[in-house]
Amino acid sequence: MDEINVGLKIKDYLKKNGIKQTYLANQLNRNDAELSFLLTGKIKLTANEFIRITNILNTTPNEILDITSR
Repeated sequence: MDEINVGLKIKDYLKKNGIKQTYLANQLNRNDAELSFLLTGKIKLTANEFIRITNILNTTPNEILDITSR
């Protein structure tokens, strides 16, 4: 899965859970525009930053990516 899809998954998770992008941007010490660029793939989202996002949102990578175990 590429970073654009991961960013869109994060964006979808935020929307489904009523979390404002501004909250996440503040927690990441980024401005709203930078977060928008991360979520749309204009800035590369690193694995470390993805894990940091899941920690901030108190969730797991699997939940963000909508991966279920079989």
